[in-house]
Amino acid sequence: MLSSRIDLAFRNVEEVVTREELESIVNYGSGVGYYGTAPTGPFHIGYLVPLGKVSDLVKAGVKMKILLADIHAYMDDRKTDWSMLKVRTEYYFRCISLLLKDVDIEYRVGSDFQFQKEYFEKLYRISALITVSRAQRAASMVTRMKEPKVSELIYPIMQAIDCDALKVNIALGGIDQRHIYMLTREYFPLLGLNPVTCIFTPLIPSLRGPDVKMSASIPESNIQVYEPEESIRKKILRAYCPMKEVKSSGLQYTNPIVAIASLALIPIMGSLRVERDPSKGGDIVYNDASALERDYVEGKVHPLDLKNSVANALIDLLKPVRDYFKTKHDLIIEAYPEEVKKGLVPLP
Repeated sequence: MLSSRIDLAFRNVEEVVTREELESIVNYGSGVGYYGTAPTGPFHIGYLVPLGKVSDLVKAGVKMKILLADIHAYMDDRKTDWSMLKVRTEYYFRCISLLLKDVDIEYRVGSDFQFQKEYFEKLYRISALITVSRAQRAASMVTRMKEPKVSELIYPIMQAIDCDALKVNIALGGIDQRHIYMLTREYFPLLGLNPVTCIFTPLIPSLRGPDVKMSASIPESNIQVYEPEESIRKKILRAYCPMKEVKSSGLQYTNPIVAIASLALIPIMGSLRVERDPSKGGDIVYNDASALERDYVEGKVHPLDLKNSVANALIDLLKPVRDYFKTKHDLIIEAYPEEVKKGLVPLP
């Protein structure tokens, strides 16, 4: 049982800093971790990767918190206007809590503690130690940084301080967050604070392939979590899915369909049934992503069979969100009025 908890903690991670620390934390049952997300753009399936890892860590015995980082959404070049923070935070909370409805999680909102005196004191102290170039490097993969605002340099420093404010010893994020969370490793000891163990997950490539960014402005590149069934199926069937190809190197996926199956569906749903014609060997149930990826590379799973199976599983997984927003679609319209008007955000 202990080894299975360790396996869950390390499943589908691109890097852990450090592996020895995470093993010790899981072994002793002393893990308190968090995943933070800023309520900016519409919620799409790319978010399923860290949510799948949240589920893994809870099963591994880690107490997990999810931070709805509302202030960060404004600090990132005002991706969310100050007047929209509350409604988008509510929208993100509904999306996440419906997807992880059976997972024991504590939810926090950034503005509930980021105005406190103790928080600002630590923010001031660490800011005096970090150079502008180091702050830029930390922010470069996450914030817009077109014409860098001062707020975009404060953003990663706040994210580091959040780890202390939330009293966690594990920080979970995509590999694009690496430069931010490493600030805790570099600077926390100088303030007498404990650095956190960092878990970084891979990213799902765009449905149109690794050369196209998954973006709300490119509807065919992503699937939003309340899209109609027929839209999900159409996008998956049209998606880039090269035969026998999974990754370029390490855990850098180039095949978005395999990535969705491995990083999201299997961790959250527990397994994935790939439906095949009886003459091809019949259905296979995968509860291990590595087995699915091996069979795909060896040609035992055809891209069309995988696409149909992933579409069916996604439709099933996203049903609670879709059902909720069918009666609450006003929340989507209120959170993203311009995007809905332009047809970039579908209504269920």
